[in-house]
Amino acid sequence: MSDSQQEQDNTTSNKQQELQRLLSELNASIAPLTKAVRQSLQGHDVDVSAARHEAIEKLDDVIEQVSPSTKYGTLSYSPAELVAAYWDRISQRREFASTGFSQLNKVLNGGFEQDRLAVLLGAPGSGKTTFTNHMADHMTSIKRPVLYVTSEDTPHTLLAKTIARRGQIDYSAVLGGYQSERAQITSVLQEYAGLTQSRFLRYVDTTQGITLDEIYRQAQRHFKSLEAESSGAPILIVDYLQRLSRGENLGIDARQSATIFTERLRAMACDLHCTVICLSAMNRSSRYETDNSAIGAAKESGDIEYTADIIMAIGDQANAPEPSPGRRRYLLRVDKNRQGATTYNEAHIYLDWYGVRQHFTEADQSDNSAGAYASNGRSNGRRGGR
Repeated sequence: MSDSQQEQDNTTSNKQQELQRLLSELNASIAPLTKAVRQSLQGHDVDVSAARHEAIEKLDDVIEQVSPSTKYGTLSYSPAELVAAYWDRISQRREFASTGFSQLNKVLNGGFEQDRLAVLLGAPGSGKTTFTNHMADHMTSIKRPVLYVTSEDTPHTLLAKTIARRGQIDYSAVLGGYQSERAQITSVLQEYAGLTQSRFLRYVDTTQGITLDEIYRQAQRHFKSLEAESSGAPILIVDYLQRLSRGENLGIDARQSATIFTERLRAMACDLHCTVICLSAMNRSSRYETDNSAIGAAKESGDIEYTADIIMAIGDQANAPEPSPGRRRYLLRVDKNRQGATTYNEAHIYLDWYGVRQHFTEADQSDNSAGAYASNGRSNGRRGGR
C-alpha cells in the first residue's frame, strides 16, 4: 500500500471515529429528555421544559464541536463534474424568489437567486426594514421559507407592520392595540394566522445579540422543517449588519468585523443553498442620499462591494412632490448585480411610501414626478444621480 493511500485511509478512519464520538454525545444529550417525556406520559410529576432546555444546551455544545470547515467548507469541482451537473444547475438558477415588486424582479432577472448575498443599504429610518419585511411576507406566501433575524425591531413590531399593511389600518393603532380598532385588528390577525406566511416566516429576536453560528443553526432547523413543502430555495434575512457584526469581535475594528461578517454570510448562503439578504446602514459621507452611488456608500461598512452579489440602496426623494396626500416618493437603486442588470442600464425603481399603513407600492414609472428624476438610471439635472 502506498504512503498516500495509507494516509487517506487513516484520515477516513479518524473521521469515522470522530463521527461516532459525536453521535454518542448526541444520544447522551437527548437521553434525559427522552426519559423525562416518558415519565411525564406515565403520570409522574416531571419538569419536561427544564429537561428540554438542558438537552438543547448540550446539543448546542456538541454542534459547536463541528469544525467550521464542515459547515462552511470549500467546494471544488472538475470540469467533468460541472458538465454532468450543468443543466441541473441551470434549472436551479431559474428558480428565482419573486420579491413581490415587478420592477425589482425585472432588474434581478426574476427575483433573488440561491447561493447569493444581497445587501440593502439605507439611512436610519429609510424604510429598509419595512421594505424587507414586506418582501418576506410575499416570499413566504409562495412557500419560500424565510428566517428573519432582527436586531432592532422586535418580532411583534414587525408583525404590527404587516397587519397594518394587510388590513390598511393605522400603524399606531396596531402597534398600540387601540381598543377602537380591536375588532378590525383581530380580524386581520385571524386571517393572517391561517395563511402560509404564518408557518413559513420565522422571526429570530436578536435585540440582545446572537452569534453567526446560532444564526446558522436556526436557519438550518427552520429550512429543514419546511423542506418537503417548499417551492424553492429559502431566504435568510439579517437585520442589520453593523449591530450584529459588532458582537462577533471578528476584526480589529468595526470595518474589518463587517467585512468578515459579510464574507461568512456569503459562505452561509452557499452552504445552506439559500439567499441571504443583509441590511446595512449607509455611511455618513454619502449624506444618506440614494442618488449617490450605493457602492461608495458601502465602503465605510467594510468590503461589501466585493463580497456581495447584489448591492441595493433605498431612500426617500427629499425634493420630490407627494404622489398623493400622506405618501412620499422613494428611490430603490441596484448598483451591483452579478445575476443581471443594474439601475445604470435599467430605469431606476420608484416606490410610493404610505407611512400610516407601513405600505410600499410601486410608483407608476410613467408618472411625471418619477420621470423628472431619472430615465434609464440617469438624472435629468434635479439631483446628482448618474
